[in-house]
Amino acid sequence: YNIATSTNNTIIGYQAGFGPASFASSSNNTLLGYQSGFSMATTTGNLYLGYQAASSSTFGDYNILLGYNNNLASTTGSNQLNIGNLIYGTGLGVNGTLSTGNIGIGTTTPTDKLVIAGNTTPSLTNTYSLGSSSLRFLNVFTNNIFASSSVITNASSTGLTLGTGSSVAGSLYFANSANNFTTR
Repeated sequence: YNIATSTNNTIIGYQAGFGPASFASSSNNTLLGYQSGFSMATTTGNLYLGYQAASSSTFGDYNILLGYNNNLASTTGSNQLNIGNLIYGTGLGVNGTLSTGNIGIGTTTPTDKLVIAGNTTPSLTNTYSLGSSSLRFLNVFTNNIFASSSVITNASSTGLTLGTGSSVAGSLYFANSANNFTTR
């Protein structure tokens, strides 16, 4: 193996941490599995677990990869997460600092704190909420709202306002228990 000048690594597995001959300096990495971190060159603080985990990654520090024959979104990037080619992360915190990055489910390039590529469904009908009465989302952006036996509640008034600011188009009110609509 070509890791003669490396320090404080834990490497278990045939050709794990093999590294190119021209770059042989890495430290504080944990590699477990056949060819895990195989192409690793100058790196610090990576955790690669699985058969050929991050085998094509060369440079990059403080990455976490768990999975069979998986690689990181960037083979030279730092502070990345890949769990089973399903959950990806960016901007991981190190040395006790809080992560400033994002998590993606089904996407390697999450642009917000949580990005889900696909449908999101509760495991049980009419059981879970999104937000709470005291912790609400500021805005919800959607193309359609489909509801079945549901109630839309506006905590600050008795109606639902259509539009914003000076461009208010009207308000929608439930006038009675027969669910007749009125506008004001």
